Amino acid sequence: MKKSKKDGWSPYLAGCLAGIVLIFSTWLSEKSFNALITFTKISSLIERYLLPARFVSSEYNERFASIIDWQSMFLIGLFIGVLISAITSKTFQFKIVPDMWRSRYGPSIFKRLFFSFFGGMIAVFGAKLSSGCFITYWFNGVAQLALSGFITIICMLIGGMVMANTIYKIRRK
Repeated sequence: MKKSKKDGWSPYLAGCLAGIVLIFSTWLSEKSFNALITFTKISSLIERYLLPARFVSSEYNERFASIIDWQSMFLIGLFIGVLISAITSKTFQFKIVPDMWRSRYGPSIFKRLFFSFFGGMIAVFGAKLSSGCFITYWFNGVAQLALSGFITIICMLIGGMVMANTIYKIRRK
């Protein structure tokens, strides 16, 4: 795989390869990808072993069977692939407070963890409220090569750039 100037993997090539894997997995399985339900299934599986009495009595767990399916394996494989890529390119870092956050908001670990948790809760609430996750729509739209999926990508990229500039106030010299 071609490496970028920073000795990391090319994000364009890696993204294209991940997209090809997603397209073929959707085509071969004849099922669309849904990351949100996968996390629900995995948490249900963990609950089955840690709190078996509660698991049996839960209507929610009956609805979302706690099985490891192809979507779970896809996410696990994605995590392992990213980890291998970061380690082999020598770009792996574990930081609770990233440098960009530290320069903008200070070194407080509590503040970083609090806002990360709070932001994650808002995102999960929004995903559940809309009966799905926009990332899932993006993945499925692109995997089906639908125009709406590509429009979603463009809108998400624009929104992400606006938010990054707003939150981190990128300084231009």
